[in-house]
Parts: sequence; C-alpha cells; structure tokens
Amino acid sequence: MERAISEMEKIRKAEEIYSRRKNGTVLSSNKEEKIKNKSLYRILFQFLLLFNIAVVIVAVQNKNYIFTEEFLKQANKYNIDIKSKVNEFVTYLNGNELLTNSTNEVNSEKENNSDNNQVESEENSSEQIINQEEIKAENNNIGMIDNIQENINQNNNVREQKNDIVSSLSQMDIDINEIKSKYSLIKPVSGTKTSGFGTRESSEIVTSYHTGVDIANVKGTIIKSAIDGKVTQVSEEGDYGKHLRISVDNLVTLYAHCDKIYVKEGDEIRQGQDIAEVGSTGNSTGNHLHFEIRYENRYIDPEKLIEI
Repeated sequence: MERAISEMEKIRKAEEIYSRRKNGTVLSSNKEEKIKNKSLYRILFQFLLLFNIAVVIVAVQNKNYIFTEEFLKQANKYNIDIKSKVNEFVTYLNGNELLTNSTNEVNSEKENNSDNNQVESEENSSEQIINQEEIKAENNNIGMIDNIQENINQNNNVREQKNDIVSSLSQMDIDINEIKSKYSLIKPVSGTKTSGFGTRESSEIVTSYHTGVDIANVKGTIIKSAIDGKVTQVSEEGDYGKHLRISVDNLVTLYAHCDKIYVKEGDEIRQGQDIAEVGSTGNSTGNHLHFEIRYENRYIDPEKLIEI
C-alpha cells in the first residue's frame, strides 16, 4: 500500500519542482543572452571591417587629395574620437564585458589596417609597373609616329622630284616653242643615232643622264654648224675631248669628241658651214658626234627641234 503523503511534503515537493523549472529557465535565458551577445559582436566586427575597407578604398582613390593642406585643415576641424564613440556604443549594448571584446576587435582592426597598408603599397607598386608599361607603350607609339612621319617625308620628296621633272618638262616645252619661233636648226652630221636625250643605262664611261644626242659615223666625217652664230669656245679639256660651242643670243649648240676643229673662238659662223670632223676624243666609246642644245643654260632635247 502506498504511504500517505502529508500536506507539508506535497508543498515541499511542489517547491522543488518549481525551483528546478525556474533554474532551468534562467539557464536557458543565459544561453540565449550569450548567443545574442555573440551575434552582436559579430555584427559589430563586420561593421568595423566594412568601414575600414571603405576608408581604404576612398583613401586610395583620393590619395592625391588627402595629403593636401586643405584636407588636413578640414580633418582637424571635424576631428572625432572614433574609439571613444565605439566604446560608448558597445557599453550601451552590453556593459563592460562587450567593451572588452570591442577593444580586442579594435586591435584586430589595427591589424587589418596594417594589412590594408600593405595592400595599398602593393597597389602603388602595381601602379608604378603599369605606368612604366604605359611609358614603354608611349615610346613605341612615338617610334611608330616617327616612322610614319619619315615615310611621309620620303613620299613628299618623291612627289617634289616628280613635280620638278614635270616642271622641267613644261619649261622645256616653253623653251622649244620660243626656239622654233626665232631660229631654224639643221642636222649637224649624217650618221646613226646611238644614244638619245635623257635617262640611260650608265657605265664607267657613259653617264646615267644624257644631255644631248650621239650620232655615230666614221672618223673624219665633216661636221656642219646647225645654226648661224659665233664661236664662243674651242677646247680640248674635260670629258668632251676636242669640242666647240657656237652661240646666238641665249641659244648655244655644242659639238664634242671631234677629231679636228676647223674654226677658232670669235669666228662668225654661217649655218651649214664646215666646222670640225667626227672623232673619239675625251670620254668616248667610239667615233661619234655628241651634239647638245642649250637655251638660257637649260638643256633641250635636240630631237624636239631637228630630225636626227
């Protein structure tokens, strides 16, 4: 049979049950409080970390400004003790214990700042490397621009040379028309044309630009004056060998590589008069007459005026 329980034992057991339940509730509340505090610590730490990262980013982007005198003055004007404000905020949240933890977080913040300073130093180093690469790229671009400019200058020179040739040809046409309007010329010697006026293949003896026309014939063939005029030169010097010039006004005819010359300087000559014989004196490859025409000291193609 069950033992009868007195009223006092019932009251005592009820109090024990109440006490155990109360203590269990208190323990649960303490656990919840600790979990809540840890969550607050974590939130605060993340906030401080994000804040520091934002400060570093802003500092890097505005590094040319933050060290100016104007910025320092503004910073002193609005100077705030951030650490004390953080401590006040932490104390407000959860008393002295949270303040101690926040102090540790501030120390951690200092370490993060040190890491951020290292990151900034690496960024500056990277920026220097980038600047060096940009300088190299600029130098390469300058070199390319110089090459392009050099090519342009070369093209301009070629264009100028072409213009000079065109201008010379145009001047020659003008000179030829003037000569035809004032004078009449004849072929100075019979024979075969071996080299015309202008550009030709050069050699040790033959020049690349021929200033007259060559007419080949046997040695001793008579050379006649192509115009009326005066003998202004008789010479045996130079590449022309034995040669003479007959001039009238600004028109000059030259007869070179002669074997013999019949006239002397100062003689007045009639067109068709015998003046010399074909030879191969001077810088010559064989018996022929080198015949030139000049007008106002400009070379004229003889075939533009007479039929060779």
